[in-house]
Amino acid sequence: MKSIYLFVACIVVGFCASAQILPTFQLGVKAGANFSKFDTENTFSSDNRTGFYGGLWARVGGGGIFFQPELYISGKKTNLISDATGLVNEVKFTSLDVPLLIGTNLELRVLV
Repeated sequence: MKSIYLFVACIVVGFCASAQILPTFQLGVKAGANFSKFDTENTFSSDNRTGFYGGLWARVGGGGIFFQPELYISGKKTNLISDATGLVNEVKFTSLDVPLLIGTNLELRVLV
């Protein structure tokens, strides 16, 4: 009878311990605004202009460690004004950013 209780206790502890190691998957969307200003010394100047960024992220992890790849497209534009001639040129930048993050989940507990 004692061996049955011991066996059941080991199975329960095994399930509880493996719950910390099971892989998880999360998916999300990020979007926002960015502000750009382009200046050089005595050549060009520009005003602050608003752009955009948007993309997807995914988080895969288990055992307290995760890997989070992200994919963002970002657009910026501004008007460059030549200090010498006063000519205005519209400039547009579009970039694709792919950050690859590795992290851990910290569990902080406050004892009161």
